Amino acid sequence: MPPRRNDASRTGQRPRAGTPRNPGADLSRLPWGLDLGAVRVAEGVRAALACGVVLLANEWLGWPPLVYMALAAFFTCLCDIGGPIRFRVPALLAFTVSGALVWVCFGLLRDPGLPVVLPLAFVGLFCLGMARVWGAGAAAVGNILCIVLVVSVGQPLAMHEAFEAGIMFVCGGLWATLLTMVVWRLHPYRPARNAVAGCWRRLAELAADQRLLLLDGAGTEAWDAHGRAHRRAVREELEHARTIVLDLVRMRGRLSLRGGQALLRLEACDQIFGSLIALSDLLDGERDPARLAAAETLLRLLRPMLVVLADAIAADTNVRAEVLERATSRALAATAADPLLHPLAEAMAERLRIAARLSTPGG
Repeated sequence: MPPRRNDASRTGQRPRAGTPRNPGADLSRLPWGLDLGAVRVAEGVRAALACGVVLLANEWLGWPPLVYMALAAFFTCLCDIGGPIRFRVPALLAFTVSGALVWVCFGLLRDPGLPVVLPLAFVGLFCLGMARVWGAGAAAVGNILCIVLVVSVGQPLAMHEAFEAGIMFVCGGLWATLLTMVVWRLHPYRPARNAVAGCWRRLAELAADQRLLLLDGAGTEAWDAHGRAHRRAVREELEHARTIVLDLVRMRGRLSLRGGQALLRLEACDQIFGSLIALSDLLDGERDPARLAAAETLLRLLRPMLVVLADAIAADTNVRAEVLERATSRALAATAADPLLHPLAEAMAERLRIAARLSTPGG
C-alpha cells in the first residue's frame, strides 16, 4: 500500500512558511526579501571614484591599458569587507597580485583556443571558490578573482599585451588600496559605537540622579517618579543601540571583532542598568545612615567611571585599566560591610572590568 502522506493538504492547514534556519521542503516559501539597509552607499561611491579617476585619465591620455587599471581598482574596492587594517591590507595586496597573475595567464591561454582554456578555467574557478574555507575575507577575494578569471578569458593577449595588463592591474590594485586605507577610510562601526556610548552616558546620568535623590532624602513618591521617568529612557536607549548593532552585524554578513565588542559592551551596560534598578529599590524608604552613606559613595564613584567608559567607546580609545581598578576597589571597600549593597557593587564592578577590558589592546 502507498505510504501515508503527512502534509498540510491532508490536514486542511495552510503550508507553513519557511525560515532561514529551517526552510522546509518548499524552498519557494523561504522568506527572501530586499534589505535596503544593507546598501552601502559610501563604499559604492568610493569604488566608483577609484575606477572613475582612472577612466578619466584614459579619456585624457588615450592609452587603452589604463582600462585594466580601472577594472583592478574597482575590483579591489569590492574585496574590502572592513575590519582591522592588519587583516584588510594583506587581503587587498593578495588580490592585487593574484588578479594580475590570473589575467596574464588566462589572457595568454585564450589564444590556443577554447578546448585548452575552458578546462583550466573550470579548475581555476573551483579552486578560487574553495578560498572561503579561510574565512570571510578570503571568500571575498576568491569571489572577485572568479570574476577576474571570467573577464580575462574573453580576450586573447599577446605577450607584450599580457605584460601591460599585469602591470596595470597591479597599479590599479595599489591605487585602490591607498584610497581605501589612507585617503578615504570608512568607519562602518562608528554608528554602533556612538549608540553604545550613549547607553553608558544614560547610565551615568541615572547614577547621578540617584545620588541627588539620596542626598536630598527623597521619599517613596520621588523614587517612584524618578524610576518611571528615567528607567524607560535608559531602556529605550538600550533597545535602540541593540537594533543598530544587530542591523550592522547583519549588514556586514558576519560577527566581526568590532561587532562582538559592541554586543558585549551593550550587554554589560544592560546588566549594570539592572543593578542600578535593584539599588534604587533597596534605597527606597531606607533609613539606615551607614547604608545610605555607603550607597552615596558607590554612586559618587560610579558616575565618572561610566563617563570614562562612554568617552572611550565613542572615541575608540583605550581605557587606563589601573585608574578604573582603583575606583572599583574604593567602591567595593565602601560597601564591604553591607551584605545587601556589596553584591550589587561586585556585580557592577565586574561588568565595568569587562567593558574596560574590551577597550584595551589585550581585550
